[in-house]
Amino acid sequence: GITLQTINQITIFKLYSKMNSRIDTQSILGYRLPRDVEISRVKISSLLTIETLSRLHEQLLDIEIELKNSKDIGKEALLYTSFIKLQKTIS
Repeated sequence: GITLQTINQITIFKLYSKMNSRIDTQSILGYRLPRDVEISRVKISSLLTIETLSRLHEQLLDIEIELKNSKDIGKEALLYTSFIKLQKTIS
């Protein structure tokens, strides 16, 4: 799933590739990701702009705050609405 940690890694990959013209997850993270995860995140980082990644960061932080402050009854609806907003940002 999409988490703040995932977006952070994708953003770091994007910035690293701009500076070094390549991505080395061992150098960036200090460990190797599983190959399929690495390929997926590298591909996503090449497709998204820094501006889009920044908007995703902001949205995920807002969603986290909303979830922490909402009553249990409305959390499912809030999650569905949040997923739609995130999808629109990515599209």
